Amino acid sequence: MAARILWSYLKLIGLWGFLSVFLSACVSSLNENLKENTALPQLDSVNTLVDVSSVGFEWKFLNDEAVQGFVVYRAQSLSGKGLQRIAIIKNRFATHYYDTGLSPQTKYIYAFATLGNNKDVSPKGEPIHIQTSFIDAVESVFAINNQPRSIKLIWSPHANPSVETYLLQRLNKAGEFETIAHIPHRLSVEYFDSDLKDGETYTYRVIAKNFEGIESKPSKSVSVSTIPQPAPIENLHASNDMPRAINLSWEAAPDTQGVSKKYYKVLYSSDDKDYKTLATTNQTHYTHKLKADENGISYYYQVVLIGDNGLEGRMNTQSAKGSSLPPPSQPTHFEGKIIDGKATLSWQIPSDDRIQSFIVYRYEGAIWAQSTRFVDIEGNSFVDKEMQKGKKYSYSVVSVDKNGIESAPTKKILLFVEAQGAKE
Repeated sequence: MAARILWSYLKLIGLWGFLSVFLSACVSSLNENLKENTALPQLDSVNTLVDVSSVGFEWKFLNDEAVQGFVVYRAQSLSGKGLQRIAIIKNRFATHYYDTGLSPQTKYIYAFATLGNNKDVSPKGEPIHIQTSFIDAVESVFAINNQPRSIKLIWSPHANPSVETYLLQRLNKAGEFETIAHIPHRLSVEYFDSDLKDGETYTYRVIAKNFEGIESKPSKSVSVSTIPQPAPIENLHASNDMPRAINLSWEAAPDTQGVSKKYYKVLYSSDDKDYKTLATTNQTHYTHKLKADENGISYYYQVVLIGDNGLEGRMNTQSAKGSSLPPPSQPTHFEGKIIDGKATLSWQIPSDDRIQSFIVYRYEGAIWAQSTRFVDIEGNSFVDKEMQKGKKYSYSVVSVDKNGIESAPTKKILLFVEAQGAKE
């Protein structure tokens, strides 16, 4: 462990880069044909310093003028291939070599030989067995679900100073981890995964990555569920006896995770399918005020609890249907005639306790565009004393309740007084 930290430190302070430039100048072509010479001294005592994806070698200077350099061989232990020449160092004074681009946590075999003056090489020295190390997994990963549709992830900073970034991975539907975020800097140890589904379980892990792009072992995975949707609102009632309005009331929602302050969204629909937002309130009642001509109209209603971060409760399986007060009953048997030059109208009063009075409408002019209202008629007859001779009038009558809601009008009756005074 101490060797690994030292090796990382050398790289961080730049000695590694200097050494690489120096040694690369000393490494010759690998294609030279070399013949073995047993008279050359072997290089057996080689020290190693192993890192995650590289290894460094050090040996004592060989004070032998027959030695003009060194040859390096390598094999991967489980590859089934023998030692292959990977470097020729044509400098008898060299005492160091490093090999890079290795796979983490992998076994390798190395051997060294000395290089002579005449393209000859000594027998290989004792095999050197090494195993590359690895970057330890990130520790102490926690997932917190204290906000709707969001999960907060925190973890301990990695102890290895060579760590440059973290990969945040989430398990997908196919059962594979995929990277959802790159978190820069070793000391940045927090991430918020947002826009998640309500009541879903998510699994995460964290991987550290060093300056060379080498990844650590994955951390232990953690699973957590997002806050579920609040339960449906219970006991929603809608009125059917209010003029030009529908009153709604419901039971207060219980305390719910993800809801810091209770608000309710009121939705309505004319067909119990396509619901639209009507209002938002913090009360457990609401009055839907309708237009002046919306008498006897019906709507379906749903109320859902609104939480934090856009959380919304589930709709109830049963909607509430409400209606505004319908118009009173229409007068029946509406009749009219001219008596003594006056329009005399009569009708039968329907059996409807809501009826308070009647209104007679008189129409005149082109296509009956102009109208006159005779209001507050309490009986079942009316005499128009304001007719002009030679002018045609059309009449209808409506019932009126205490709220001013009018019934449908009767059919129109056409009456007129001839200019000569004749009666119709």
